[in-house]
Amino acid sequence: MFVEDSRQGTMLQVNDIHTYYGDSHILQGISLRMESGQVVGILGRNGMGKTTLVRSIIGFTPPRRGQVLFKERDVTGWPSNRVVSLGLGLVPQGRRVFPSLTVLENLLVANKPRTTNLRPWFSGTLLRGTSAHSSRSERSSITDLSTVPVEVSGPGSSPRSDMESAVVRGKRNDGRWTVERVMELFPRLRERREIRAGKLSGGEQQMLAIARGLMTNPELLLMDEPTEGLAPLLVREVGRVIENLKSQGLSILLVEQNLPLALRVSDHVHILSRGRIVHSSAPQALWENEEIKRRYLGL
Repeated sequence: MFVEDSRQGTMLQVNDIHTYYGDSHILQGISLRMESGQVVGILGRNGMGKTTLVRSIIGFTPPRRGQVLFKERDVTGWPSNRVVSLGLGLVPQGRRVFPSLTVLENLLVANKPRTTNLRPWFSGTLLRGTSAHSSRSERSSITDLSTVPVEVSGPGSSPRSDMESAVVRGKRNDGRWTVERVMELFPRLRERREIRAGKLSGGEQQMLAIARGLMTNPELLLMDEPTEGLAPLLVREVGRVIENLKSQGLSILLVEQNLPLALRVSDHVHILSRGRIVHSSAPQALWENEEIKRRYLGL
């Protein structure tokens, strides 16, 4: 059940935002609020504005009117890298992994320690995507990991070994996500760590996309259609991961069309239709409302 607890603090507040693509008015006055540690589900048919909501929050398509507050700070119109540096993470629709990089390299470029002001420069490329036929120069620029802080082991140590010492092998007690920690969550990625992401299956790429989002060490994770195109067994696996993250206190805004999954993991749900929120309730209340499910979800 959705219970607002002021002691937790507001993680995200969206106030009457209006977002456009050119002259097309997509979001028409969206308002919502979520508290720290909650999972809030965003439901609706295709083309109703769910992904635009994600883009508006993270800064890819800033709203022309209204306000986005993250951790009670007004981030409306901020560039995406600045919002990510404040603790907002993204698992984009369509996975958007870097196909020419290995699993390990995809994770390392996303690493953002909470204790630094390192710019998570890759964030602006996620929804733009990368080509499976990335040029050598593009791959070189992506794999320049010199900005990732490492612990130098001593004379003669290589950047890669330093990085693995600091980021890969290290198990942190401060709640940070490391490669080792995400590979415990996704054991399959450990087996595939030296495989280029473009060679992974769809399910493996989705695991990698979630793991990469966690490597930015977010306090709020935006997940846009994480089960899209996945087989039922993998849908259950994604559900298990979301429940695991929720149990650890991570706040999640979940855009999802799989209704049983969304209702199982969410504390509160909203339905979008034609750029507006047309229904908000506790998950159980929506499950029992056949008229709303038929009208807005086609069930």
